[in-house]
Amino acid sequence: MSRRDIGREFDVTMGHQCYGDVTSRQHDGRSVIERKNMAPHPGTTQTFMVVGTLRDDTDLAEFAALREDEHKQLEVLRSQGKIGAHYVSPARRTTFVEIVATDQEQVAETLATLPFARFFDADLYPLAPPDAR
Repeated sequence: MSRRDIGREFDVTMGHQCYGDVTSRQHDGRSVIERKNMAPHPGTTQTFMVVGTLRDDTDLAEFAALREDEHKQLEVLRSQGKIGAHYVSPARRTTFVEIVATDQEQVAETLATLPFARFFDADLYPLAPPDAR
């Protein structure tokens, strides 16, 4: 199977997903996206962006079999205010997950609850709060 075929299979397996309690509105002629209900305790948490790259040795059949479990767990974490937006770039074999946590250790704990976590190499980026930008 060529890399192109793997990417195509990944695209079929994952599709493009966007999760999160988001609203879009216009402000000064620009589209503004707002996230709601993300931090369980404002002031004690911060937002992290996790960028996960699918490992080359991933068994795509096993990956596909866990898709429903992954989506269910994302919904649980979202309802707990631990996960915000979630985007997938199948062509780049990459996922972006917004996680609200008190520290990097809690981010790792949250990620560990996701069935797909074992298939990705993750990089973690703490994000500046909107008022600090």
